Amino acid sequence: MWYIVLLFTFLILTFALFAMAVKILFKKGGKFPNGHIGKSKHMRERGITCAVSTDAKDRAKRNLKEILDEQNKKN
Repeated sequence: MWYIVLLFTFLILTFALFAMAVKILFKKGGKFPNGHIGKSKHMRERGITCAVSTDAKDRAKRNLKEILDEQNKKN
């Protein structure tokens, strides 16, 4: 009985994976969509950026004195 459930589960997973890959497999030049926030046109239009990029920009704006003061507070 358990092998029927296992076979049924395997068939469902196989179908689901194939269904997700149809566009990638059969479209010329098909590729996985980029899920990164910074690469999304709609997110950029709304002014939403990647947290890593925002943090890097904020760190670049600070001067050396602020960085040293912050490190001294931690110690």
